Amino acid sequence: SMPPRVWVEACHARSLPCLGTLIVEGDAPSEVGALLGDVDASVEKLCALCDHFGFDGWLVNLEAAVPGGAAGMGAVHELLELLTVCLKQRVGDH
Repeated sequence: SMPPRVWVEACHARSLPCLGTLIVEGDAPSEVGALLGDVDASVEKLCALCDHFGFDGWLVNLEAAVPGGAAGMGAVHELLELLTVCLKQRVGDH
């Protein structure tokens, strides 16, 4: 979920970053699979949301099973790594 504008403004007024929450819970391997299926597209969409709505990044909480075993975990690592790079380029380093 994205933070409301008032939260973003309150955080930024205090020189604090404001994060959205990306959470996938329970028995939702298809949602995790969709997120990891095209890591580049997922990262681009998440960064575009931050850029457009003015918040600073994402708290990523994957509580659902990651499909694909070790390869799936490699995709999670790639997602987080690329998301970090993209956000630092677009939003800055907080």
